[in-house]
Amino acid sequence: MKKFTPTKQSKKSSLSPWQQQNLEFLQKHRKEQVHQKEEIYETKVDSTKTNPFKRQYIPPIDQPKVVQRYYKPTDFDEVDEEKIFQEEQEEPLSTAPPELVSEDEAAKDSQEQTLPNKKKHALSKKVKLQLSILISILTFCILITFYYISPLSNLSKINIEGNEIISNKAILEASHLKVGQRLWHQYFQKERDAQNIKRTISGFKSVTISLTHLNELTIHVQEYPISGYLIVDKIKYYPILSDGTILKNKQLKIKPKGIFFEKFKQGNFLSKVIASYNKIPEQERSMITEIVATPTKKNKNLVTLYMKDGNQVQVSGLDMSKMKYYRQISAQMNDKGVIDMEVGIYSYPYGNDDETRRNPSAVADGTVVSSSSNTSTKQEIVIPQN
Repeated sequence: MKKFTPTKQSKKSSLSPWQQQNLEFLQKHRKEQVHQKEEIYETKVDSTKTNPFKRQYIPPIDQPKVVQRYYKPTDFDEVDEEKIFQEEQEEPLSTAPPELVSEDEAAKDSQEQTLPNKKKHALSKKVKLQLSILISILTFCILITFYYISPLSNLSKINIEGNEIISNKAILEASHLKVGQRLWHQYFQKERDAQNIKRTISGFKSVTISLTHLNELTIHVQEYPISGYLIVDKIKYYPILSDGTILKNKQLKIKPKGIFFEKFKQGNFLSKVIASYNKIPEQERSMITEIVATPTKKNKNLVTLYMKDGNQVQVSGLDMSKMKYYRQISAQMNDKGVIDMEVGIYSYPYGNDDETRRNPSAVADGTVVSSSSNTSTKQEIVIPQN
């Protein structure tokens, strides 16, 4: 079938009735189309803005071109003119130039176009952060689970540091710590175990328990120093700590070097005697060889100090402060004897009877005269004034 293309030279007389009708329709439609172009795409220039024609319109490459073709109908063709007219009205005009857009509006349009992309990027970043946090939590939980069921969560070793007198076995028994059992259960009860050690075994200044390495506990102890030795039956020697603790499980068969205590029992009185002894000046304290408990009905705290120079000193075990005068007193004594510091300060030589010891004659100015059974042995001792 040949194409029918109406031209300006076409005359109605040379056309068939159908072609004349079609020509009239097309001419009418073209007039309406030209009228719409003038109304819609009328060019307007805003003189208030500079360079309105800066952006040159370039039609998009992928915009399809509308090509209308007209075919010469035959006598058997039926044409629906109303349908053709509606289709032509719906088709967009491709030759229309775009409206002029200013720079501010173009920037605004570009910003509106990039806003969804920014939102998508922010959303993806937030999702990644949440996912990484969730993975970290799950990984941590898995590691904790594996650690709890592994041997690393059990106590593998117990170390003891600082003990020189008390044995490791006694400290372990008092601590109630068990190797092979749960580490953290025992670690969180370390304060209770440390107090139990200190309460069970006397002689510790302090006891602490700490975690060392990965699954080991260390017991740090600080012992009281040895202040002397208790003599029992003249052949047994037991160390005495500065707090008055007698270590009967540390018996020594060879006589050690140090100060000796005799006729004492472990308790508060022994600890007070040791504390009072430690307050004596160093020079006088070094002259004492032995301290013996010699209580009487009048004074249950009386002790006797045996000196290296052969003298004896009777003094209260709770207050030995008068021993600071010992060198001055012993220098005035003609013979070795006893220095009584229980109430006042007086002395008498060995061999005097009990009557003379109980009734010494005192001088008002602080001078004490020890009377003996023989008046020729009278000795005058000058006691320094306080």
